[in-house]
Amino acid sequence: MENNVKSISELSALIVGFGSIGSRHYNNLRTLGITKIGIMRTSTLKPPFPTGHSNTILYNNYDMALNDQYDLVFICNPTSMHMDYTLKAIEHNSHVFIEKPISNDLTSIPELLRLINEKKVTVAVGYQIRFHPNLLDIKKWISTQSIGEILHVNVNSGEYLPLWHPWEDHRNSYASRKELGGGVALTQIHDIDYLTWIFGDLELIYAHGGNSPSLGTNVEDYVSATLKTCDDAIIHIHIDYLQNPPSRTMKIIGENGNIEWDYYQNIAKLTISGEIEEISRVEDSWERNTMFVDELENFLDAIINNKAPINNIHSSLQGLETTVSIKKYIDSK
Repeated sequence: MENNVKSISELSALIVGFGSIGSRHYNNLRTLGITKIGIMRTSTLKPPFPTGHSNTILYNNYDMALNDQYDLVFICNPTSMHMDYTLKAIEHNSHVFIEKPISNDLTSIPELLRLINEKKVTVAVGYQIRFHPNLLDIKKWISTQSIGEILHVNVNSGEYLPLWHPWEDHRNSYASRKELGGGVALTQIHDIDYLTWIFGDLELIYAHGGNSPSLGTNVEDYVSATLKTCDDAIIHIHIDYLQNPPSRTMKIIGENGNIEWDYYQNIAKLTISGEIEEISRVEDSWERNTMFVDELENFLDAIINNKAPINNIHSSLQGLETTVSIKKYIDSK
C-alpha cells in the first residue's frame, strides 16, 4: 500500500467496538489530532456514543463502514471476532490496530501474515504495557546484561474481575465467556507478552489453571505456568481474576544482581552485588493513559514513516503462541 500521508491530521480512523477500550482510543485519537472517526458498534451497553463532534460517523454495519475507506481500523470487539474483522479491514487496504489479544487461536494467523505482506499495511497490537517507563528501563537493563546471566524470573499478576466494568455483570463480559475468547490467560496476556518481548521465544514446561466458583464464569480464572527461555532461565508466572487489590510484580534474578518491578507502585529497582544501582520511577503527574497515547503515537509514526511499530504483529505473535500453548496444556489435563 503506497503511503502519501504526511501528518496525523490527514488520517481517518474507524473504531470497531465501543466498550471501555474503544472509547479510550476514540478520545486519544482526537487528542492526537485525528478528527474524522467512525464508530461501528451493535451493543447498547455503556459507555454511550460520543456526541457533539460533526466528523464522528456512527455505523451498525461493518461492510458499509469499510466502504468509506478509512486509513486506520481499530479492532476493539471481543477476541473471538478479531480475525474476521481484521482480515476484512486489510483487504480494504486499511492499516490495523488490533486490541490484545490478536486472536483466541492461531488458525487464521497464516492468512493474516499473507495479507499483510500482500497489501503492505502496518498492523500493531494493543500491548500498551510495553510503553510503561519502568518496563522500558527493565528491557534496557536486560539488553545491556546489567545483572549478568538470567537465572530465574517470577511474575505475579491479578485483578478482581467484578471491578473491571461497573456498568455490566462480569459474568456477561467477554472476559468471562469462552465463546468470545475469554479466560484470564488471553484476557491478561500482557504479562506473557512483555516476557516474550524481553526474553524472546519461551518454551512451556508446565501449566495449571482452574475456575473459581466464586466468580461464576465458564473460563479459567487463574493460571500458573513454568516457562524456559532460550538461555535456559526459568520463568514462573501466575495470573488471575481474583486479587483485590490488584497486583502486578516481577522479579528477575541474575548471576550478579536482580531487578524488581511493581507496576502499581510505578517503580523498578536494579540491584547489583547487594547495592541499588538504579531506580526507575515515573513522575507524579504521569497517568496510565499515557501508555495508550504513546502506543498510538508510535503506531501513527510507523505508518507515516513506513517503519515497524514497537508492538508490531511479528513480535506480538510470540506472546499469543505461548498463551495458546498454555491453554492447550491446561485443557488437556
